[in-house]
Amino acid sequence: MPPKNLPGDVRGGRASMKKAEFAGVIVGHAGDAHIHVKPLVDVTRGRWHDRVRGALLDVCELTGKLGGTLTGEHGDGRLRAGLLPHVWSDVARAAFANVRDAGDPTGVFTTGCKVAPASDNLEQQLPYAPALDPPRAEAPGILGGTEKT
Repeated sequence: MPPKNLPGDVRGGRASMKKAEFAGVIVGHAGDAHIHVKPLVDVTRGRWHDRVRGALLDVCELTGKLGGTLTGEHGDGRLRAGLLPHVWSDVARAAFANVRDAGDPTGVFTTGCKVAPASDNLEQQLPYAPALDPPRAEAPGILGGTEKT
């Protein structure tokens, strides 16, 4: 997003978290106006899905209005692909699909990333849902060992 819009983005991120009743942090890279709005979600509290959805859509729409994108360093994977209509026009998304089809005409590489139908299923957009097993005390490390989390 244009750096001149960074203050409005930070204010909007704070307002979205406050409206959704989340504590949270905003971190990022001020030099290129790239921020990450990180709500701290208590999944034991009622209506957390609805509140996350509301905050997510608020932040996405604000980002688009301020001339930003949803990604600046990590790409639009499965978690963001369904949100792209909030920041990219139909014409831009069609161009993404054309490039994707030219490089992967059979659609076998990273299916559902960048070019994907919009999804209303929040569970598909969140890395955690209460129905999942809780995080393990130890997680496999990069080299096959274990690391304490």
